[in-house]
Amino acid sequence: MLRSLRIRLARLVINSAVVTGTAWSPALPPVGAQERDVLAEEGRKLFVQQGCYGCHTIGTTGGRKGPDLSHVGTKYSVSALAARLEDPSPTAHMPPIFNTLSDFEVHALAVYLRTLR
Repeated sequence: MLRSLRIRLARLVINSAVVTGTAWSPALPPVGAQERDVLAEEGRKLFVQQGCYGCHTIGTTGGRKGPDLSHVGTKYSVSALAARLEDPSPTAHMPPIFNTLSDFEVHALAVYLRTLR
């Protein structure tokens, strides 16, 4: 299912870039509201699957080792969140799980975090 979602999203992004003549970035594709909802849901699933809640709090759920992410979406853009996920600060104690995630998965996780307000 994830593979078919990636293919559909890639086709949509490429087709919209061709039709509108806009630049296309493979790392951070432009998406509409419906696609953003799909990405956010995929990112939420990744947040749970990767165990991020073990260290990070969202609302009243999660660990306290890492920063509280309840309102991280009000502070950072999707691109800033994705950059932070791909290369945490040297002092961050995050496990190297992002070495195993695809660009799509990092982007989906960043889109999900951006929804946290």
